[in-house]
Amino acid sequence: MTIKYLSGFLLLMLFSNCKNATPQSNTYINTKTDVEVVKPFSKNLKIWDTFQGVSKYLNTTTVKSPISGVIQKVVISVGKEVKNNDVLFVIKPKELAALEHANLDKSLITILPIKIKAHQSNFITAVNFQVGDYVQEGDILATNVKKTSLVVIAYVPLDKEVKLNSSCLVKLPNGLVLNGIFKRKLAQNNLFNQKQPYVIRL
Repeated sequence: MTIKYLSGFLLLMLFSNCKNATPQSNTYINTKTDVEVVKPFSKNLKIWDTFQGVSKYLNTTTVKSPISGVIQKVVISVGKEVKNNDVLFVIKPKELAALEHANLDKSLITILPIKIKAHQSNFITAVNFQVGDYVQEGDILATNVKKTSLVVIAYVPLDKEVKLNSSCLVKLPNGLVLNGIFKRKLAQNNLFNQKQPYVIRL
């Protein structure tokens, strides 16, 4: 009897161990993604292209000497703004210089120095002669630019399309933003960096 009970007990232990060897997982895995429901809305989107540019004066003019003589006075300097009818140079004609060296009575000399004046509002970009220099008729005394001819030259990649007379914004290095218009495309292009220059009027 003891052997019978012992065998039964061993069989019961064996079945119990086999049952525990195959554990069942009751863990639940949530495979759903959290979704938030919102109301749809629409708005206009603006896509900007940014191009590099440089400022430039398109209209450059020169001041020429109408006579031959000696520069007696220079009123202008590089970077100075001049207005219409401002005096730029005073030139002593060569005839006057010759008469002064002849020690004649000054009351007999009727030749007067010539004043060279500006014909419009400009910025002076170059002064080629100083006081005491001798100039001949037609010599370029100075170079100036028309201040209203300031434009921005924008360099646009060739794969970008720009419509003429379309508007744009020009941001200056100091942070100031100005309105501009693409007015025309310049004839030359830079084949090295594949960019086309456009003229932007401010």
